[in-house]
Amino acid sequence: MRERKEEIIGSLVFLLAVLIGWGPFVFFGVRENFGDRFALLIGAGFGALAAGFIYDAAERLLGKGEGIYAAIVAVTFPAAGIVISQAPLLPDAALMFITSASLWFASRATDETRAENLFFVSLLSGVSTASFGFQPVAFLPLLAGIVVHTRAQLKPLDVLLVLLPVLAGLIVNRMPSLPFAQSATRHVTIENSLVQEFLFALPWGVWLLAGIFGKRDSLSESWIRFTALSLFILTGLSLALGNSPIASLGSATPVLALITAALLKSWFDAGESGRLKSFNWIAAPAALGMISFLLWRVLKSEDLLVVGHNHALLAVAAGLVIFVPLLKDMRRWLFFMLALSGAVIGALWFLYSGEVIYEDLKATFNIAPWLTTVAMLALAGVRFLFGRSIPRAARTPGEKCRFDTLVARSFRNKRVWAGEPKTLALADGDKVRIAIFGDVTGSEFPFSSRRGGYFAFRKLVSELNERKPDVVICTGDLASNATALSYRRLRVMLRNLRLPLLVTPGNHDLVAKRVYKPHYFHGLFGTDNGSLVLADLRLVFLNTAWGALSDEQFAWLEETLASPHSGKTLVFCHKPLFDPREGKSYAIEHRPDAEKLHEIFRKHRVTAVFSGHIHSLLHSGRDGIHYIISGGGGSKLKTEGDAHHYLWLTGDSRELVLEACVPQTGERLLTLNLSNLS
Repeated sequence: MRERKEEIIGSLVFLLAVLIGWGPFVFFGVRENFGDRFALLIGAGFGALAAGFIYDAAERLLGKGEGIYAAIVAVTFPAAGIVISQAPLLPDAALMFITSASLWFASRATDETRAENLFFVSLLSGVSTASFGFQPVAFLPLLAGIVVHTRAQLKPLDVLLVLLPVLAGLIVNRMPSLPFAQSATRHVTIENSLVQEFLFALPWGVWLLAGIFGKRDSLSESWIRFTALSLFILTGLSLALGNSPIASLGSATPVLALITAALLKSWFDAGESGRLKSFNWIAAPAALGMISFLLWRVLKSEDLLVVGHNHALLAVAAGLVIFVPLLKDMRRWLFFMLALSGAVIGALWFLYSGEVIYEDLKATFNIAPWLTTVAMLALAGVRFLFGRSIPRAARTPGEKCRFDTLVARSFRNKRVWAGEPKTLALADGDKVRIAIFGDVTGSEFPFSSRRGGYFAFRKLVSELNERKPDVVICTGDLASNATALSYRRLRVMLRNLRLPLLVTPGNHDLVAKRVYKPHYFHGLFGTDNGSLVLADLRLVFLNTAWGALSDEQFAWLEETLASPHSGKTLVFCHKPLFDPREGKSYAIEHRPDAEKLHEIFRKHRVTAVFSGHIHSLLHSGRDGIHYIISGGGGSKLKTEGDAHHYLWLTGDSRELVLEACVPQTGERLLTLNLSNLS
């Protein structure tokens, strides 16, 4: 039911994006072209279908939940709005639909359905070349052949299947007895010979053949670059032929949407250190473009009054605000600001490009109060999604490391920010029941992928609430990063857990932009180093999130483990001491500290060490100690065949049994007896 609700919300956001992105173009187009309303309606229909195809194709190519990015990019791209709102550009709107449909068929391709999908791709490519001839945009649907090749291996016969309808379409286009509608913007001032047109199309053909016959593995990671290169060729050839660049870009909007969505996804998934470097070439020009618009209008002094009332305010506000999420690494907010800037730039270009329309704009309507209202609504929306503001005490930097008493907390009461302390009691006699999970971060935005992050965490919490363990333990990376907004969102999510919770910090919980900020974690969960005794089990929590330990931590750990205890000792930390995967090392970075920790654990006969950080389920043994890595609470999985999971630990000091469970499926990934090292 919840997934269905999220799909409905995603669809509503998509429709809202269509309205915002295309509304101004269609409105003014209808107003200025009264006799062409039917054509404009057809153009808008083509555009909506194209956006829908790209939405679904992006989900298939990039992952479920990512389609919303491509859809918003598609509907807010200025050229798309212009193309669908001007009757002379109706062929370009139709080509948007043809291109998006071919990419959609390509996104569904598998080795079993390769021939079927290639048939539709080739058919649509033939329709395109029959309609537009040797015009460069006619070859846009052929890009789908590259996408097919990244998903299913193409053979020479497959290439022939794709190219034959394309050649047939070119022949049909050259037949004078079968004229096709041509856009006025595609008029070529100089009549080209067949040889000249062949030369114009040659770069596309060479590139296409090189792409199809290239290695599939290399293409699967670089099809974005190949496609971007093809669009660069498209733009150059369109200008060389004297065509309208807006019409060409409008035709290519589906491809641009997929490229942008893929770039955004890779940027979202990248480490913080590489995001600014890899994305500022998109964000900075957009922001500067908005501000430059104002300067351009100010230079035309007769238009200053109009600019000052409305449009300059929109342009400058959007331009300046873009820099805030860019510098603060607010990834998804930056994306929405870029989408907004696309809509604003497109609308302004459209309104001010025609003198007839411009004459009607000298109005006294002031948009400032409306912007204030929108800002207040946005503030209320942030409060709804991210909860109450963090108390001042939790926002004030304090100690870097704490060694307080470890206390389990319940976060059901939203009025108590730090949670209410809970006394742990066993529900099943003298046997403990402990649920353990780690690494949830990765999807804290409401419209992010529905397969991971907090969406997977919801399923996990729902099952834990039903099974009712004595305590729930997290091995870190609950928050996206150590920022106020991330912890506010996390606090809202923790309301759903009806059980006492203990947390050891992860690197995401303590670090933001390579700066150590533990005060948010301390304010919400208390200490980052601590221990408690549950029945006859001693639980020790150790902060390894930084990848190295301080002398204070080693001294505290030695003292804690040396204290008398007759039962088993379990240690919980975030970064593991060892990475059991062959040829990989994603454990504690300072290796001398890892070896020193192991010697301490061996000396004091620790039974098991639970950690996360590696988004997988791994088990190894060393000197009688179980090392268990469980990083499948919701973050993106790293090992093939893994699934989001949690650990279920039951028993007492005589016998402890551990199971790795997949939420809401009943599947068991691992069963392990901690009493014996096997």
